[in-house]
Amino acid sequence: MELNAYRITWAILTPAKGRPTKKDLSVINKIDPVKGYTLNGTEIIRHFKTREVAIESVKRITGLSKPYKVVFITDKQFGTGKYWEPQMNVATKRQLIESLIIW
Repeated sequence: MELNAYRITWAILTPAKGRPTKKDLSVINKIDPVKGYTLNGTEIIRHFKTREVAIESVKRITGLSKPYKVVFITDKQFGTGKYWEPQMNVATKRQLIESLIIW
């Protein structure tokens, strides 16, 4: 499978209330063997090679201190975002509707 900017997917985890915590980041990285999630201001983010892999990985996350909304965007969209704005701003309406809630 060839990787390109339209297949690579970013998972953007945004807390329902407040800011993401380092404790939640630690919980997420303990569950995921690759431990590639990072704290990016008001979001926790990570990239995956496909949307399907991203969804499977995110669905395994449990034990967080608060609910998080997860939006999946392409690498191409991620590249159009401004570094000082939340990355969720580049998501389409459809991507926002198809978001997941994890707890």
